[in-house]
Amino acid sequence: MTITLAAASWFDLSTDILRISNDFVRHGVAADNYVINITGDFKLFESLPMIRGDSLHTVTIHGNGHTITADSNIEPARAFFVESGRVGIDDITIANALAKGGDGGAVDNLEFGGGGGGGLGAGAALFVNTGATVSLTDVHVSDARAVGGLGGQHFSDAFFATTDGSGGGGGLGEFGGEATNGSKGGGGGGGYAGVGGGTFFTGGGGGGGGEFSPGGFGGGNGGGGGGGQSNAGGAGSSQGGGGGGGGSMASGSDGNNTTGGAGGSSEGGAGGNNGQRGGDAAAALGGGGGGGEHVLLITPGGNGLASGAGGGAGGGAGGFGGDGGGGGGGSHGNGGAGGAFAGGGGASSSFSNGSGVDGLFGGAGGFGGGGGGAPTDANDTGGAGGFGAGGGGALLAAPAAPMAAPAAPATARVAPMAAAAQRSAPPSSSVAAAHSF
Repeated sequence: MTITLAAASWFDLSTDILRISNDFVRHGVAADNYVINITGDFKLFESLPMIRGDSLHTVTIHGNGHTITADSNIEPARAFFVESGRVGIDDITIANALAKGGDGGAVDNLEFGGGGGGGLGAGAALFVNTGATVSLTDVHVSDARAVGGLGGQHFSDAFFATTDGSGGGGGLGEFGGEATNGSKGGGGGGGYAGVGGGTFFTGGGGGGGGEFSPGGFGGGNGGGGGGGQSNAGGAGSSQGGGGGGGGSMASGSDGNNTTGGAGGSSEGGAGGNNGQRGGDAAAALGGGGGGGEHVLLITPGGNGLASGAGGGAGGGAGGFGGDGGGGGGGSHGNGGAGGAFAGGGGASSSFSNGSGVDGLFGGAGGFGGGGGGAPTDANDTGGAGGFGAGGGGALLAAPAAPMAAPAAPATARVAPMAAAAQRSAPPSSSVAAAHSF
């Protein structure tokens, strides 16, 4: 069966792509072939969602001679991002697309906490992930640009000179969460287009950013919930309740005193009550819940699933992202690893000299995601950046990953072709990497 959809605007095209992609993500296989007919010229006001599918069904996008223009003065915007599946695109012009890697999360005091690594800038007009197959016919690309994210900055603040948390790594499109104002928790990693949750004053880590939604704020002792695909994670409570993970249709609830917040929709993981870990995402598109705080117990954040991010920890390690950012570590905790295209969470130490626990690690970034920062003790290590992204800051900072291929020329015409686009993988990898321009 073939389902035909129409798109006259950025909102229409985003909605159509989410429908197609979520059909696959929820069931593991696509039920139908899809055709999208673009019926007019329009501007992109943010990046389009990832296109996902299987190897049996097709997604065909007919441009019908129209032009999609990214308004990069408002928001950096990627056009077509093919994460998986068989996709054909024809008869379209893509203008002014901008792939801006997310900046690493900042910190108040680099003496005790490291900034997050910057994310990779790649795939302004088209990104083809490893394993996906894309055919292009009469596709024109004009003024596509790629800019890498900056490493996490140091905001000098003498009043808050005891910030021990570390910044989250930048994702492929959004920045990692900040660790500021005397924070003891780590910031969440940035996602594809979702900001990592920040943290201040106390020990709860920020939730990672989801595909399009921000991670919850670790504003108290409870960790923030991880962002879901389209809705935010809840904030942690000052009394220790973790924020709920976001879902596709609703945001996670904030922690309330010592009680964790509910997960959004039926997908987000529940926030942990005081002394309990955050719940893992209940279904695809959901973020993990934030961990509840306890001075004696390890209460990590929950893990996210596809398009969702990991929850921040109340104490201990942040949760792992699905395709979203890793959760920030709580008191004495490592940052969670970022999912594909997302940054790792920042690690945390709860003592003002950064010496609470030896051997802490910032979370590693996924493909193109920056590594999370770590406290600056001699044995703490910043998280490794994913391909082309920066490593997290620490006294033992992880090295940046190998750089991606240079961006395409400012104006280019893509010749008709019908083959999977690939380029060589980074050193020590046996799998072909993605292709972008």
